[in-house]
Amino acid sequence: MQFFFIVLIICFIIFLFSLYTFSHDDFILLRRDISTDDVFNWAFIGGASSLLFARIFYVLTHPDPAFLNPLVFLIFPYFPGLSLLGGVVGGLLVLLFLARRKGFPIGRILDFFSLSFLASMPLGFVGYMLLSKDRSYLLISQFFFFLLLFLVFIFILIPKFKTGRKDGVLGLIFLAAISINYIVKNFVLRSQITSVENIVSTVLFAFSVFILLRVIIRERTAK
Repeated sequence: MQFFFIVLIICFIIFLFSLYTFSHDDFILLRRDISTDDVFNWAFIGGASSLLFARIFYVLTHPDPAFLNPLVFLIFPYFPGLSLLGGVVGGLLVLLFLARRKGFPIGRILDFFSLSFLASMPLGFVGYMLLSKDRSYLLISQFFFFLLLFLVFIFILIPKFKTGRKDGVLGLIFLAAISINYIVKNFVLRSQITSVENIVSTVLFAFSVFILLRVIIRERTAK
């Protein structure tokens, strides 16, 4: 299962390249004295945290006595099992903590990280399907979901919010879309082990929509 680790590395490289493209010479970040090195430091911290949370969340939703062995838990390339939802939630929590602690513009950082993460997902699924030779309906459907979502962001949402965009809107839309994807997927699969994922997805969706509505209401009342 070494290919699994290779796919993760490729996704992370694409993520870093996209993050550099979105954040490099950004006026807001430069005005707040936030360098590219700062953003990349956050990327490595967030990446490690997402990986840890993805593993923990997978173990919690797929209980197995074998995971009590520290080697089985840590060596995930040989004993695979990562939760994408857990990685997103874990990365979000760490990002919120760091941004609040450092006083950085959390909305803009969330936008850049969300777009960069989204850019890496379609190629990640393609790489996984090619290396593992897994052509299941679930993987194919997830590939098209993330590809479509990425295209919607690039060609519709980003141009629409390019001028006068409220920071954090794109990131919140991304979180809401991820949540809906998991809720629909779990409903279709009707698997008992996904009850925790359903709860987390619902909470994440409610949180994203609540904050998004609050941002929109504040923006309209300010005009």
